[in-house]
Amino acid sequence: MKGKVKYFIFFTALIIVFIFSTACTRGLSVIYEIGDFEGFLYRLFRQREENDDYEEERVSSVEGFEPLLDFSFDFARPFTGQFAYVEIEGEGFFVRNDGAIFAGDLALRYANIINDTIMFEAEGLYGIKSIFGSILIKPQYFLIEKRGNLMLASTRLGHKNVYRVSVEAANRLHEHLDASATFFDDGGLLYNGRLVCLDTLMPKTAHGYDIVSIAHSGMLTLLCRENFRFGFANVCGERFIEPQFLEAGVFNRQGFVYVVCESKEYIIICKDGKEVFREQDDFRPIHFDGEILTLLQYNRFFFADKNFELLSEQFFHAVYSLQVFNGKVIYNPSFDKHRIFSLEVDSFLFGEFLRIEVHDDFFIAVCEINGYTLFCGEWTILLYGYDLIALDGNILITGRDGRYYFCKRVTE
Repeated sequence: MKGKVKYFIFFTALIIVFIFSTACTRGLSVIYEIGDFEGFLYRLFRQREENDDYEEERVSSVEGFEPLLDFSFDFARPFTGQFAYVEIEGEGFFVRNDGAIFAGDLALRYANIINDTIMFEAEGLYGIKSIFGSILIKPQYFLIEKRGNLMLASTRLGHKNVYRVSVEAANRLHEHLDASATFFDDGGLLYNGRLVCLDTLMPKTAHGYDIVSIAHSGMLTLLCRENFRFGFANVCGERFIEPQFLEAGVFNRQGFVYVVCESKEYIIICKDGKEVFREQDDFRPIHFDGEILTLLQYNRFFFADKNFELLSEQFFHAVYSLQVFNGKVIYNPSFDKHRIFSLEVDSFLFGEFLRIEVHDDFFIAVCEINGYTLFCGEWTILLYGYDLIALDGNILITGRDGRYYFCKRVTE
């Protein structure tokens, strides 16, 4: 009897050891395969090449772009900085804008990723971690504002700390700033009514006027105010147009801006301060792109040529925004409705869109039914009916029917 018990215990122990060793071996194998993502990708694409039924669709036919990578993904998100999140065969990865691939985490599929970092919450306070999981700023702030690689973190006492953040580290530049510290869209820091240097907090602009806004127009320009009059200066505080206007816009990329002079007339001026257009017959010029003049009359927008001749009888009113590009008007009558009007053919084109993104010489339009559409600068359709089209700098991401591709712009 005792011998049978010994044999039973011995064989039971062998079975337990076998099961444990098998599980450990399997576990180590899985960890190795996931950790060795380069080997994982190599094996995956080798299997695809050997699969006769697999046909890879290429995107090299997109005019002006060529493939960044020689394969597609099952899922992709737009770039949030240098990296874009992707998935393939149930694994998460990151693609860098030079085509390099790094291991990722499936939990990041719907994470709020901004400039390659993630803001997270713990017990009502916010912190920052990198896309690779390392905590850069512990959860200790009531609010965090992000502009590019800069962050303005607010404490419960109302103080603000400034950080410069990358995927590797978060460097605190300043602490205990008061509530006047705010960001401009371009990442500049405004403190106590002055545009300041991020490293020293010393004013970048001369004393004597307040900064109202900043605009990119070939060079960075400041709309400044002194004694209730508006003028313009560069980022060093050097005025190139003295404060003299009752009202003023900001310079566009073509170097024009509207102002209201002492006579309360609207005029368009260029960067040397010279008058280009003046108000006529209650038509107020408010924008000029070098070819088309945008006019305002009784809260209605019209469009004219350089000779002040109307290009169309069509007018627009009650708009959220209005932009003109290559003879087309991007008309935004409500928050979630965008339309395109052609001044050449005097009619609306392409139907309605949820939003339209402007990328210099390309436009991305999003429709609830037909998905994403990519236009070139001349408003020719390059891609239509996609699940995703995202353009970040020179990298284009396209996705349709469960396949996502990365392309780079061809530079001559």
